Amino acid sequence: MKFRIASMILGFLLMSGFFIGLAQASEIPTTTNSISVSNITQVPENPVGFIWPDTPDWGNDGDQLYIYAEIDSDNPLVRVQVNNEFCTPAECLAMFSPACYGWYQDDMDHLGGNLYGLWYKSWWNDDSWGAGIYVNYNITFEDDTGQVFWWPENATINSGTFQNPPTNTEVTAQVEPTTVYPGQDVWINGTANHTYSEAGAWNNTIPMETTNVTIKVGGDTHELKTDLEGNYSLQITAPTTPDSYEVNITVQNDTVVRSITGYAEPQFDVVLPVIDASLHLNTTTTLPEQQLWASGTVTLDGAPAPAGLEVTVEIPETGDSWIVATDANGDYAAQINSPNITGDFTVNITAVCPTYSITAWNDTVFMVVAVPLPDLVASPLNITLTGNQVGGVDLHVGIAVYNYGIATAVDAQINISLDGELLDSSRYTIAPGEWMENGLTWLQVIGTHNITVEADPAGEIEESSELNNIAWKEFEVLEDFDGDGTADIDDLDDDDDGVPDSEDDFPLNPDETTDTDGDETGDNEDEDDDNDDVPDNEDAFPLNSTEWSDLDGDDIGDNSDQDIDGDDVNNDLDAFPLDDTEWADYDGDDIGDNADLDDDSDGLDDATEDPYPMDTDNDGLVNSMDQDDDGDGIPDISDTMPLDTDNDGTNNGEDADIDGDGVENAEDAFPLDENEDTDTDDDGIGNNEDDDDDDDGVLDEDDAAPLNPEISEHEAETQDPSTMAVIAIIAIAAILVAVVLIYPGSKS
Repeated sequence: MKFRIASMILGFLLMSGFFIGLAQASEIPTTTNSISVSNITQVPENPVGFIWPDTPDWGNDGDQLYIYAEIDSDNPLVRVQVNNEFCTPAECLAMFSPACYGWYQDDMDHLGGNLYGLWYKSWWNDDSWGAGIYVNYNITFEDDTGQVFWWPENATINSGTFQNPPTNTEVTAQVEPTTVYPGQDVWINGTANHTYSEAGAWNNTIPMETTNVTIKVGGDTHELKTDLEGNYSLQITAPTTPDSYEVNITVQNDTVVRSITGYAEPQFDVVLPVIDASLHLNTTTTLPEQQLWASGTVTLDGAPAPAGLEVTVEIPETGDSWIVATDANGDYAAQINSPNITGDFTVNITAVCPTYSITAWNDTVFMVVAVPLPDLVASPLNITLTGNQVGGVDLHVGIAVYNYGIATAVDAQINISLDGELLDSSRYTIAPGEWMENGLTWLQVIGTHNITVEADPAGEIEESSELNNIAWKEFEVLEDFDGDGTADIDDLDDDDDGVPDSEDDFPLNPDETTDTDGDETGDNEDEDDDNDDVPDNEDAFPLNSTEWSDLDGDDIGDNSDQDIDGDDVNNDLDAFPLDDTEWADYDGDDIGDNADLDDDSDGLDDATEDPYPMDTDNDGLVNSMDQDDDGDGIPDISDTMPLDTDNDGTNNGEDADIDGDGVENAEDAFPLDENEDTDTDDDGIGNNEDDDDDDDGVLDEDDAAPLNPEISEHEAETQDPSTMAVIAIIAIAAILVAVVLIYPGSKS
């Protein structure tokens, strides 16, 4: 019997250990088989719902939401499920929060391969939440072994924002280019967003994804959709009729009943290019039935017209015409015949651009004479100006007069005038088809001027035309401050002082470039450049208004210098920040330790009476007499850090832990003693050496609370309840065993 009872007790003890072990084992995380979930996709990314229960047919007027995932598993899957919950923005911070609205499960369809998908018919919002619904969801799946797994563990795969129906829709649109020729390509680009005007809306703007866009231009209609970012783009061909065209853009979401239609109406202009054609005759006077050349250039908007444009040259008085084509430079040339009678005649030219159905027209006159006559022609094109047009610099003026006639002009007078003042008058004999060229040099004066050229001013020579003998050209002479030949308007350094105008405070003063203090007096003349009320000759930093003194001469101003006196002790640790011979005052008597005869103010002379007046390295020599204050083996006179108590390479003046005991100086009761840092009872003896740290009369070794003077008695050790319970159980079991074994009336 006693052995039976003992066995029961022993079993009880073993079971107790089993449950304790089970409790511990339950905390060990379990592993699953190899599962990979990737490419989680939610379309649309920002679905729009409706307010429930405002509409009875609540299942049909929200966005359809599609969720896809690619899932790989070591074992075949028999069920894949999406678990989701609806939350307010503030409540959905944790997965499956108790505050969330609900928990739904829906099976995902196997779409082939390792792709699974699920779609929800609609989403709804409770308008009391106002700012929209946040949705958390994850995936669970079951394999053919019956095991069920979650992915991911304790986290969400994705989240969606479900707004209330939008208060408005914002559509932007741009047309590029805004001015085009007929038939030219035009791009229409823009964005469409839902916007919310309610205060506190979670997302005030979300893109209208894959939404219908209708674009109408003229009589054409184009249908397209936005992308996932709400962007749309369309290329069209501009109409052939010149006009201003309005682009009507309508954006409508057909999956949400309450969606608001958005509009935009940009416009563009269809215009015709400007066509032009010049006309020149090689002579303005000819005899009957003579050949002459009509030539010129056709341009479209100022650029050479394409090759092959048809140009018709006609003499309307006779009905004669000639057709030629432009070359690659837009030039044309036609050889024509003069009429067989004398008189004045006209030459017309017509250039046609069939692409845009536009034409250019020009004309000029010529004379058919019985007797050969000269024709002196002056033109602005033949007045040339050579040189920089700036004041004080010579300008070369070149002129030329051409004889377009068929007879020589003998002793023809040519006058050149500037601003009405005759500069030159010379006579020349000019043969038919020849040039007379002349030139002069003029010292320029700033301003607007006029050069005039006149041939045969007195009418001494009979010509076929007297209407083309005079020409003029207006020009401007600009200022050039530094006389370098470049006008100030084009000169990057007007005063030529080597400093660009953009960086020169005095661009027209070669003696000044900078005005540091902005007082309009240049630094070269200013006696206080930084305007800090310290004259430059007394200012260590004449161009820095925040600094003027440098006590230690280290090129760092005293206002920003962390060690003003340069004694290698930072100002905040230096008892004498303006005295490079002192930095410490051990006894606080305002006399630096280097000059103080009694560093610790104990009444004993440091040099003759006090064995430890100030001994940093505790070698028995006071610092003032010690040639190696920190005891690192390097004499102070050669030591870059003569006061580096803990030899850590940082001078005491900058070291936050002078004795290197791991406690910063500000919190160390013994900053120069690496063996002590705390003195609980403030008796001058560190806790490591003190036998009674809290000074309560009970030695630390006998004191239950050695750092608390309020507690001085021994206290029982506190045991862990579970440990005490086990001990109690074992103790009771031991007593029971003993009783069974020694009970005199027991039977085996």
